[in-house]
Amino acid sequence: MGTTNLLEVKHVPYPDDIDSDDVSIDTFSQHTSIEICTQQRSIVQTELIEKQTAKLHELEEKLHRSQKMLQLLMDNIPQKVFWKDCEFNYLGCNQAFAEHAGLNDPRDIIGKDDYQMPWKAVAEEYRASDMNVIAENSPLLGYEDPQEHPDRGFLWLVKNKLPLCDLNGNVIGLLEIIQDVTEVNNIKESLIKNENILAEAQSISHIGSWEYCLETDREYRSLEFFRILGIPAKKADFAQDSMFNYIHPMDKELVKAKITETLEHGKPYDVEYRIIRTDEAERTVHARGKIFYDEYDRTTKFIGTIQDITEWKQTEEALLFTQFSVDHAAIPICWISEDGRFSYCNHSCGYLGYSREQLADMSIFDIEPSLTSDKWKQDWQRCKGKEVVIIESVHRTRKGEFIQVLITAKHIENKGREYVVAFVRDISQQKLAEKKADIQLRRLASQRTIDTAITGSLDLKVVLTIILDQSIHQLGADAADILLLNNAYWLEPAVDLGFRTNATMKKSITLGSGIAGRAALEHRIVHIPDVRDTDVDPDDAQFPAEEEFITYFCVPLVAKGKLVGVMEIYYRSPQLLGSDELNFLETLGKQTAIAVDDATMFSGLQKSNLELIMAYDSTLEGWSRALDLRDKETEGHSRRVTELTVRLAMALGIRDADLIHAWRGAMLHDIGKMGIPDSILLKPGPLDELERAIMEKHPVYAFKLLSPIEFLQQALNIPYCHHEKWDGSGYPRKLSGEQIPFAARIFAIVDVWDALCSDRPYRPAWPREKSINYILQQAGKQFDPQVVEVFMEIVSV
Repeated sequence: MGTTNLLEVKHVPYPDDIDSDDVSIDTFSQHTSIEICTQQRSIVQTELIEKQTAKLHELEEKLHRSQKMLQLLMDNIPQKVFWKDCEFNYLGCNQAFAEHAGLNDPRDIIGKDDYQMPWKAVAEEYRASDMNVIAENSPLLGYEDPQEHPDRGFLWLVKNKLPLCDLNGNVIGLLEIIQDVTEVNNIKESLIKNENILAEAQSISHIGSWEYCLETDREYRSLEFFRILGIPAKKADFAQDSMFNYIHPMDKELVKAKITETLEHGKPYDVEYRIIRTDEAERTVHARGKIFYDEYDRTTKFIGTIQDITEWKQTEEALLFTQFSVDHAAIPICWISEDGRFSYCNHSCGYLGYSREQLADMSIFDIEPSLTSDKWKQDWQRCKGKEVVIIESVHRTRKGEFIQVLITAKHIENKGREYVVAFVRDISQQKLAEKKADIQLRRLASQRTIDTAITGSLDLKVVLTIILDQSIHQLGADAADILLLNNAYWLEPAVDLGFRTNATMKKSITLGSGIAGRAALEHRIVHIPDVRDTDVDPDDAQFPAEEEFITYFCVPLVAKGKLVGVMEIYYRSPQLLGSDELNFLETLGKQTAIAVDDATMFSGLQKSNLELIMAYDSTLEGWSRALDLRDKETEGHSRRVTELTVRLAMALGIRDADLIHAWRGAMLHDIGKMGIPDSILLKPGPLDELERAIMEKHPVYAFKLLSPIEFLQQALNIPYCHHEKWDGSGYPRKLSGEQIPFAARIFAIVDVWDALCSDRPYRPAWPREKSINYILQQAGKQFDPQVVEVFMEIVSV
């Protein structure tokens, strides 16, 4: 095997029957003279050497075989073996030790010591032990040496060190045999641990065990067995039949019958009965047992267990009541595992139409179509994080119906498993009532919106559009339109919403013709469930094919007994309106009719009012022309200053009614001159002081003339204040700055500009540049500087 031999051949002696003198070279040398003797001795010596050589080869072969057998034996024994010399150097080892030392070949260990081995950390300790064995020539047997192996972990080794001696008894080295008992120790520890675990498990579960051997008549009982019966654990006089002393009298026959059946028929027994403990407490136990046979079918032993199930029976009874209550509860209750599967469902879960057995093979995803895996994970985490979670959902029954439910869920743990316990309540009727109430509120809000539009808008088209929009949203329609009755008794399109084409806006229907015409004439709501089933031409403008209408409603619009039009509602899918919807539709029709009637009435009033206003304005223009005709030198003056005042007012941001009042004030700015005598008004030369005083009264005359007319009160600012000056030097009230009404400040510049640019009886018109310079010079004096700035932009264009 390549290992160093335990035995080394140092000398091989010649056989005992050979005389060394016969082969002495010295004797041979003394008789060289006798040639014959020499030859004979030479022959004899040669034969002897040949015999000795053959004998030596035979001995060496035997020794080699012995060494191989010894090495083979050492390499196949499980123990690890090595030997050292007195210098503590390794001389050899078997294969097992070489592997333990991490060597590939046992010969690699020759000449090494412990300081060169993997255990060099404890080499000093090993050397001290080796030294003691060699010095004392005394073996060291059976000592344990725990080691940490890099691959195998912690090892337990039992070692025997023996001194090696020569034939004279002198110590020449030592031999060590190592036994690995790691596995044995582990098994022992495991057995001890298992026994402890078993005893602890029996104590926790209140299960005692016993074994009776028929061959040895010996019985083993666990500690828990005695504890269940209330017997001291070390009591020795517990006989085989003494167990019956503790069985309740009413249960003894039952137990005997079960044991007899087991002994006679070999059937394992399983029985519950009551016992009376040594402390006279009554307990309930569950016993199991069976018998074992040998190869000859003979009973050898009887083993069994006994478990105290008193608390369990009590719990079972309570659980039975609870289970019955839960199973027959009026509210559906189910347990759902983390993967969404139903672990338990009570009888009330039958509201889904599935049996409890069918639900056991289903999951929450089967009854909640909208529930996704991610949503379920979120709900699960919510339940884990809170005491109670309330969820609204929709469940699908076996028939495919959908039920709105309210789920009260709570997370629980039971026997190491997690569940969500869900209490389900059908809230379909509640939701239906809420939905109905919500619809009614929305419809009331819609009617309020329509009423607000009717009272707040003067534009009939805007009002009708709002009505159609509310109708579509509240009734879930796809399109709607309103046709109004004109003076020729034709129904003409007014507004529409939701149509794909404009065909409906081109239709005009005579009263009494077509569906809408008949509904209008008969003053009744017309409903066509499916226009495809009627005789209506598909190309008819009322139901164009491109619109794909199916259901149709037509509502006559009647106000104060008078027909004003119809409202049409269209659906692109089959639709059946309930009584609430039809009532709402009828209400919409009445509101729409009122809106149309009011708008028509208002339109008439508005038209009359407009005509009156136009008459007023025509009168004002007539007054203005009369003033121009009276003062021929200023003919056209009122028209020019009015137009320029409106332009300047718009440039300064005046809009709407204020602009109209400015226009009227400009037209009537000189109305007060009606009270000035012609001798002064038409005088060709300059006025004297008295005449000028009279002339400066014309703004006051204008105020007195116009202020009684309510229609013109807001136009008084210009006639009354257009001669006031920015610096306060004007007339009639000496107003200054922003005390002067804005419209009067605007008109003042325009009036002076037109006067400068026009011929007067007392002077000719000024050149344009001279007039501009004058206006600029009077900025901040006679005129408002900001108004002058804007005026210059206008006249410079």
